[in-house]
Amino acid sequence: MHTKMTHASRAELANAIRRRYQSALAKEKRKILDEFIATTGYHKKSAIRVLNAEVRTKARQTRNRRLELPRFRGQVSVLVS
Repeated sequence: MHTKMTHASRAELANAIRRRYQSALAKEKRKILDEFIATTGYHKKSAIRVLNAEVRTKARQTRNRRLELPRFRGQVSVLVS
C-alpha cells in the first residue's frame, strides 16, 4: 500500500527518528533506515542525508515593505499627475 505523506509529516517523522538514528550502531541504523524508507518513500541516499542532517528550525519569513517617506509623497503625485 502506497500512501502519500505530506512534506510536513515527513519532516516531523524525520525529526522524531533523527536522534535515535544518529546514536545507533551500524546494524541498528540499517533497520531504522529501512523502516524510514518504507514509511516515507524516500530513496536510500536521500533518507540518509535527511537523518544525518541537524535539526533546523524554520525561520520566520518577513515581508519587505516599501517605506514611503513623507518628503517624497508630493513629488510622486506630481510625476503621476
